[in-house]
Amino acid sequence: MNAAIWVRIRRTLPPFAVLLFCSAALYPSSLKSRFTDLTDIGCPRVDKFVEGEEEWEKHRCADVGSYEVYRTGNDERQEIELHYGGKPQYLNFFHNITDKYDRLGDRAEWRLKDGKPLALIVLMFVRQEDHGKEEHQRLIVVKIDPVKSCVVKVIDPAEQKDADFTARAAADGATVSKCLW
Repeated sequence: MNAAIWVRIRRTLPPFAVLLFCSAALYPSSLKSRFTDLTDIGCPRVDKFVEGEEEWEKHRCADVGSYEVYRTGNDERQEIELHYGGKPQYLNFFHNITDKYDRLGDRAEWRLKDGKPLALIVLMFVRQEDHGKEEHQRLIVVKIDPVKSCVVKVIDPAEQKDADFTARAAADGATVSKCLW
């Protein structure tokens, strides 16, 4: 930027406005959200199988970018499974977030930069007791990576004010975050 123009801008605008203008010019916000329907309507069943004594189902949801999105589970547990280049990426919610009973929210939020997925935010409802009625929410933030996508943050909305904002901020910085497991 020409020095004379910079001096004129600084003289005519308050310092905060200059900071805002410069940060917007240097760091344009190109992050967008896209949502994936995780319900049975948005994710038709593609497979049914038995593992041990439990019956499981696999549902194919709408793809995002180069990622295939699956919801797997049964009546007591649900997971998200991503596939990139035909290779599965297991996020392992079960045992890491809860070893009890859970279900996923109706949709997942993708954070995209220039159309490329950077992170995923999934709402999970957790029951701590066998067939208990009381559910607790968890927001799960997943870093998206072609080699290994992983969970980088788990947020308890009951303990975290502005949990949705916190989840989006964690998602927007997920590319530099470490995997929790």
